[in-house]
Amino acid sequence: MLHILVLLVMTIMPILAKNDVLSKIDAGESFNVRLRFINTQDYLCVVESNYSEDDRRRRVLTFPLGEEIERNTMLDWLLEPVRQQGQENAPAFVRLSSIKHPGEYLIAGTDDLTLDENRRKVYTWKETGTDFSEWGGPHDWLLLENQTPPEDQSASNSFIIRNKKFNEDLYVSKEQFELNPKYRAVYTWRQDIKIENSASEAPINAWEIIIQKENPSS
Repeated sequence: MLHILVLLVMTIMPILAKNDVLSKIDAGESFNVRLRFINTQDYLCVVESNYSEDDRRRRVLTFPLGEEIERNTMLDWLLEPVRQQGQENAPAFVRLSSIKHPGEYLIAGTDDLTLDENRRKVYTWKETGTDFSEWGGPHDWLLLENQTPPEDQSASNSFIIRNKKFNEDLYVSKEQFELNPKYRAVYTWRQDIKIENSASEAPINAWEIIIQKENPSS
């Protein structure tokens, strides 16, 4: 009887944890998060200016597990729900902005800044408060619940993160970043076919959304 109860609790716990994220979004709350690619356990991060594409765009990559994780605010993001007017049970659209660089929103680059016909680079927009619709905005992302249970059952808040403007999924490449091999490259995938160079072995490229304290350490 006890082992049945334990199995029941293990089955229910991921569902409850996942609702932590979605319930906050449903309530219209903005909150601090980290985004961890489930397959590699690397964290989505903003990089410093010397790795930026230009004066307007800062590259977004992933940072490896175990290196300066706890106090590094380049890993922290503010998640803001986007209200869908007049829609019940509306999809979970959100915006993500950097905690380290306040007001810099996560965007997918325009067609002229894609790496190739398959991969689109991902940035934050450095000119805060300006109109960047022609450069990749609006900056809305759709959270789709991952229906494939992760091997690590603690990673229960797992979602596909899809760019609203281009309808493309965010993923981590197998390739290391060319300017610093410590990082991995991050893209959205431009084709309808399966992502070919993802660091995920699974057909689903899911991210764990980890809720953080309101004021992360600097």
